Amino acid sequence: MISYIVYFFGFFLSVFFWQYTAKRNDWVFKPTYFIDLVTDQINTIYNWLGKVVVWISSFYTFFDFKDLAETFEELYISIKNLLFSWKTFINSYVSNMSFYDHPYLISLGSITLVGLALYLVYTFRNLYLFRIIGDFVSEKVTQINDYFSAERSNVSESSYNEYSPKAKPKNTRRTVRNS
Repeated sequence: MISYIVYFFGFFLSVFFWQYTAKRNDWVFKPTYFIDLVTDQINTIYNWLGKVVVWISSFYTFFDFKDLAETFEELYISIKNLLFSWKTFINSYVSNMSFYDHPYLISLGSITLVGLALYLVYTFRNLYLFRIIGDFVSEKVTQINDYFSAERSNVSESSYNEYSPKAKPKNTRRTVRNS
């Protein structure tokens, strides 16, 4: 590490005395000429790089934030209305119930219909049609599993090459027939 510091200071002193000598003798060939030339090229590159970074960073200028906010608000309201559309059923149910003389009987009728529907679903859950569908799906899943497990276990020996780690050793013995 110390040798690098010595080399740096030696190089710097050499360049300094070269510049000093060139200045005192009015030489054109000075170290600052090359330093200024490199500096101009680097400044040109940094100028171009600055323009590119500004162009890339200007993507926000393409957005109209007022339109973005309005678009977000429209989308939010539509999704909210979709998610809470079930409230329309409740509001309609309650408001139309007031047209009848005995609203409690309408509530009792609704409870009876929901109970009957749940009873039918529970009773016919083992319906023959549901068993047929379940058996069909189960059979197809089993066939797919069997197909893929057979594919993995039936890798042919010809697919192994001599560089494969699972390759079988070659038979190096030669069989000689006596005739």
